[in-house]
Amino acid sequence: MTSYDSKTIIISGATGGIGREVTPKFSEYECNLILLHKNRSTQSQQYINKLSNQKAHINELIIDLTNPDEMNIIENLLQKKHLKVDFIINCVGIFLPSLLSNCDISILDKTLSNNLLAPISLIRTVFPYLALRSTSRIINISSVTAKKANIGQGIYAISKSALNTYTKCLAQELYRYKIPVNSISPGFVKTAMSEKHYTTFKNKVPFKRFASPTEVADLVLFLTSSMADYITGENFIIDGGFSNL
Repeated sequence: MTSYDSKTIIISGATGGIGREVTPKFSEYECNLILLHKNRSTQSQQYINKLSNQKAHINELIIDLTNPDEMNIIENLLQKKHLKVDFIINCVGIFLPSLLSNCDISILDKTLSNNLLAPISLIRTVFPYLALRSTSRIINISSVTAKKANIGQGIYAISKSALNTYTKCLAQELYRYKIPVNSISPGFVKTAMSEKHYTTFKNKVPFKRFASPTEVADLVLFLTSSMADYITGENFIIDGGFSNL
């Protein structure tokens, strides 16, 4: 079993539907967890407080990853605590439905900024502090829409397709360090955001249900483990067979 004691793990979108299930996978270890999220709410603060009662050392950063002027917040923490980063796990992302034929440019800009540029900016900022060894990991949460998109998901699909391409190209660049870089593409995931669509879409999935965020988090955990040392440049689809229809 892989131990995550003494690891430094950065998770973006840490209080979102998937991020809030990924984080507890590591909080039971004596590691450094750097949790990034954009807005502090009562709910998110309760979640962070609950994590603080576990073994991990929690560092919460309120940051807008789409704003280049805020990236020094991460650098300042890493420098202050003399940390080398082991894992970067990007769970940040938004979905704004829009038709491509008459899309609002502001929706295009906001979607690409959050779903593509934010993960790239985080990795670019943290890379000088990344432990350049084979036990390090970079994981980007993408979407099955990059393979199979419905009407109204075009801009979102474009952003995630680009993220997958970025992931593969980055994996090639990091071959020399033997650092695995992979993406995960969930299909329908049962979160607060998707709950209103559950009845409409669950029967379109061969397994007749949405994935739970925990199932996605389990795949993240696998990819950070020693069992995934030889896997890089891949995109893992977890969608109950939806994209194969």
